[in-house]
Amino acid sequence: MTEQEKCAAGLLYDANYNEEILKLRDACKDVCFAYNNTIPSQLAEKKELLRKLFGKVHGDFYIQSPFWCDYGCNIELGRNFYANHNLIILDGAKVTFGDNVFIAPDCGFHTAGHPIDFKRRNQGLEYAYPITVGDNVWFGAGVHVMPGVTIGSNVVIGAGSIVTKDIPDNVVAVGNPCRVLRPITDEDFKKEYTGFAKLMNFTVRAYIPSDLPRMIAIWNEVVEEGTAFPQTEPLNETTGPAFFAAQTCCGVAEGCADGSDTKEVLGLYILHPNNEGRCGHICNASYAVSTKARGLHIGEQLVLDCMAQGRAHGFRILQFNAVVRTNTHARHLYERLGFEQLGVIPGGFLMKDGHYEDICPYYHLL
Repeated sequence: MTEQEKCAAGLLYDANYNEEILKLRDACKDVCFAYNNTIPSQLAEKKELLRKLFGKVHGDFYIQSPFWCDYGCNIELGRNFYANHNLIILDGAKVTFGDNVFIAPDCGFHTAGHPIDFKRRNQGLEYAYPITVGDNVWFGAGVHVMPGVTIGSNVVIGAGSIVTKDIPDNVVAVGNPCRVLRPITDEDFKKEYTGFAKLMNFTVRAYIPSDLPRMIAIWNEVVEEGTAFPQTEPLNETTGPAFFAAQTCCGVAEGCADGSDTKEVLGLYILHPNNEGRCGHICNASYAVSTKARGLHIGEQLVLDCMAQGRAHGFRILQFNAVVRTNTHARHLYERLGFEQLGVIPGGFLMKDGHYEDICPYYHLL
């Protein structure tokens, strides 16, 4: 048997001196190095490096740099995969992730192990046992999963856990070694998270005429920034009401900002057909959040409400024609919500400073 065949069979194999194994690992490390040293705004190029490296990728994914793995070919990602900084996957054996897996910083998935006795260990012998992760699993920061572990679906693994044994479905597990803490029940789905609500208490609703001054002001903030909207002319008291009235649907996020007890419009979206006739079932949308309310997940709620309204109005697809490549916060949000990037249009957006930036179209089935 070759060393690779021994590894695949779960036997001890020469992982440190076999030339074929070393060449495979070096080639993988070169790709990881290229990925880690590609700037974040070159998202499409970064993803393409990993798509070619990994064994299977079933949907969109995002992995924050730095990221390292041993071979890459043994890694399989489900849909909507996200990993924060410093993910390490030692994939001597297969590492399989289901759909909607979220991984916090500094986590590791280690299929590799060594003999307890030093004689064989010093010979460079290792073994590798597969790791399997189900759907809808969240790993807290600093979790490490050991060889041969299977983690079920709908699971939360608490920060700092060392997972040495299998974890069943529908549980919260934590500790070193990691143990089941409690089941996940219907009450968890009813729990209200009031952290942001205490700060802002915002809701998303249909706009009314009295919202127009704030809507116009927020829209014009984004136009003035010149880095996201294609429009160059601001709205005014005449053009603004007509512009919003012409949309299929407009929603606003209303809440209290800056510790105030007074509610005001903090963000908005517009929804309208992207085309007509035989393409009239595709809609398009734009989103704007006030500068004083950014970073509080208002944009995510606007997108989710917009998608629901798109379905309610009979649209089948939501398409974004011109997401600016450097608008990384928006792109990460869209990708986390399951939008698929269609490609890159080089130099498709004229930035306020005069240079041409790439644009990335996205779509989501409704």
